[in-house]
Amino acid sequence: NGEVVDSTSMNLRFEFDSAGTYEVCFTITDPVTDSTSTFCDSITVGAATTGIDPYSSDAFHLGNYPNPFSDMTNIVYELPAESEVKLAVYDHMGRMVDLLVSGERQMAGEYRIEYYGSDLKSGIYILRLVIDRGVYTSKMVIQ
Repeated sequence: NGEVVDSTSMNLRFEFDSAGTYEVCFTITDPVTDSTSTFCDSITVGAATTGIDPYSSDAFHLGNYPNPFSDMTNIVYELPAESEVKLAVYDHMGRMVDLLVSGERQMAGEYRIEYYGSDLKSGIYILRLVIDRGVYTSKMVIQ
């Protein structure tokens, strides 16, 4: 029932026909090794249509700079409204390697976290942000 609009920049949009609980999955292919990893999670939709349109006036932002990075990067996200926040880093196998924010209630606004990935191996990692209005992901690369 869900449709992926843009999988190359990791700005994902899902549309559902009815309220309910859905399993959402995405697959990442490492361009160097050609290996793939699939990440899945359940989401509950309370309205007939939900999701995020990156072109809407309340567009959501999640990312990091510099990207790729070797030692430190700034993880940034913007909340359009007050929300409970969980922010974690996952490796290419879908294992959580770092929990940055754990269920903390945050006001609307932009947030920045200095992240030191020196304990992590080079590769592709996924930032996963869970807020009241949905689950969002962004790719970050450690050199």
